[in-house]
Amino acid sequence: MSNRVTIKDIAKQCSVSTATVSYVINDKEGQSISEETRRKILHVVNMLNYKPSVIAKNLRTLPQHRLVAVFTDETSKYLNRLEYLQILDCASEFFFERNLSVFYGRKAFRQNVGADALLAINLSKEDFHAIGKGNFIPLIALDTVVDDPLFFQVTTDYARIKTEADAAFADYTFVGLRPSSVELIARMQAVFPSVVLVSKVEDLAFVQSKNIATDSKVIRDYFSAKQGTEVLYDSTLPHRKIEKVYQCIEDALSKNVFDVHSFEI
Repeated sequence: MSNRVTIKDIAKQCSVSTATVSYVINDKEGQSISEETRRKILHVVNMLNYKPSVIAKNLRTLPQHRLVAVFTDETSKYLNRLEYLQILDCASEFFFERNLSVFYGRKAFRQNVGADALLAINLSKEDFHAIGKGNFIPLIALDTVVDDPLFFQVTTDYARIKTEADAAFADYTFVGLRPSSVELIARMQAVFPSVVLVSKVEDLAFVQSKNIATDSKVIRDYFSAKQGTEVLYDSTLPHRKIEKVYQCIEDALSKNVFDVHSFEI
């Protein structure tokens, strides 16, 4: 266990708040802190040999460091939540490299989350708008059809997948995770002649097609391990979606007016 002294330790010794300690250590101007308190804090800092965390110091100096909240359907089944975690992992790495931190939650996001932007994944249109009513920050829809010019929307380009699948297979089935968006289901069914949507692991055993096209890494991983089954899946899709989401967040935070808010990747 680390014995490193923290701001909380100093605050406790001085009987002040951690904010007061932070103001003194960082020499913040405009704070009504008495000279006696300031000296006492500096004395304890010296006595305890306090050294600021390098990580924390670097975070404070990152240019335009912002916070993105990520939310998904709180009733999602296991397969959808597994896909969600993989998307979250991709987003966390991509955003961190661009000075955006990520945190995620569920029911609490129907109220103000205190972030700079909110990314909603796999929601119904109704749930998406319910979150929008409680949060007045840029709200981006991923794998959710909202068709509302107030919000950016990023979904899969099913027509592109069909073109690639038509070239690869004489006969195939599009297998996807059942989304919360009924509008997204309608899009899939309008594009592909054969569509199977799964919610549970048990559903995968009923897929009989030997040739499968999908936009889900979870589906790809399952059928790639099944002998005699060919799977068409674009492994760059999650990264490209998150890249577009990032661009949408940047555009939304810029406060500029954009004519195009819906993107198919």
